[in-house]
Amino acid sequence: NQMSETIYYRASGSVRGDCGHHHRTAAAAWECCHRDSAACGRLSGGAYSDREVVRSDGRDLDESDRAQIDVAQEAAYGY
Repeated sequence: NQMSETIYYRASGSVRGDCGHHHRTAAAAWECCHRDSAACGRLSGGAYSDREVVRSDGRDLDESDRAQIDVAQEAAYGY
């Protein structure tokens, strides 16, 4: 019986780097990306965040992951 690896999510970008957290859900990682983007937006000089949600297993986000992110975006943006 092979135990499955626990999947976690990170907010990561090639410029901004990794958030340093192991989020249990894709939605939580998206919220981390959103906070980083807002923080960068408050800086001068046109700073922006390139972080995006990535899975710990290196696989692409699946339909369930994307659905979680959609719900988080709707809550954040009110649409």
